[in-house]
Amino acid sequence: MRGVVVSCVAVTALFALSGASGVHARWIDAQTGEAVRRAPAGTEVLDPDPVLARDRKTGRYFAWDEQCGTWIDAQTGEEVRRAPAGTEVLDPDPMLARDRRTGRYFAWEPCPPPPALLIPGTGDARQQVGFYFGGQLLWNAGRVRANEYLAATGALTNSFLDTGDALGAGLVTGFNVAPWGNGIVVGGFASLNVLNQTINRSFAGGTFLGTTTHWIATAGVKAGVVTGPGVFLYGLAGASVLNADLVINFGGPVSTANRTVWGTTLGIGAAFQPAMLQHAGRPVSLFVQYQHTWWDTARLNQPAASPAFNYSFRREDDTLRVGVIVHFGATAAPAAPVRPGAMIAK
Repeated sequence: MRGVVVSCVAVTALFALSGASGVHARWIDAQTGEAVRRAPAGTEVLDPDPVLARDRKTGRYFAWDEQCGTWIDAQTGEEVRRAPAGTEVLDPDPMLARDRRTGRYFAWEPCPPPPALLIPGTGDARQQVGFYFGGQLLWNAGRVRANEYLAATGALTNSFLDTGDALGAGLVTGFNVAPWGNGIVVGGFASLNVLNQTINRSFAGGTFLGTTTHWIATAGVKAGVVTGPGVFLYGLAGASVLNADLVINFGGPVSTANRTVWGTTLGIGAAFQPAMLQHAGRPVSLFVQYQHTWWDTARLNQPAASPAFNYSFRREDDTLRVGVIVHFGATAAPAAPVRPGAMIAK
């Protein structure tokens, strides 16, 4: 008969565990931070596996919640705040108890976040989700194809391919989520970067035609996976905007026109959270990112410098970015175990 009762209570406890949204705190050893498995005061353990206990006075059943590491009421699923057996409560706020026999201190603390955002072989996505903001440095290598056409007929008369690179700096922001409750992270991002990059085709006598870039903005989506503690690998896709001057100087009047063109960007990146940076209460990531952008054509028709011709400038960019971001909505790294001296300082 006892076995039947225990089995029925065990089934009830499993249902309580599966739907217990109120389980959110537990007793821990104040020195080691380990959960205290000892049954609540005033109870007797009925079964060690699954762990069940019964209140000697009321007859209510309590069950051990392995996920949080606390005792719960087997009927309601609420955590049992009662101190562990064999202890005395020293302070109700914050909850602090001491073992009458060994003198060890036990403390009441919130349960760690459930491992719902973890999948085997991955890290903790909670430190990547939420809003983030940061800065970056970039190295941009561009290739510009400049074509010259006879304005009257549209016939191609010259074509030049030139390259150049430059350093720049900018800001980046975004928001990440873990929509499937595992280590996969997706989100949106936006960045604005300033650089002074000139790519010209030079001719005899100091004449030239080319472009000078002023700023680049990109917005899009990232998707990736947290592969280990503090490591996030991702891919990205987005739309970009480039602002540049088109310049033609053939020895007479100089023609300059400012143009803004759209582009398509694809890339990959990796973010890391070094332990030495995780002391500000918010996760901090360093990242390195490569991306390639295909730009639309910028045109300058019949400029004063060459009125019989039309010109088109089509470019592609390879960009390497490194930077730092601060996660404002993410969960910080777990705190160190509570020490007895700190708990009883009050």
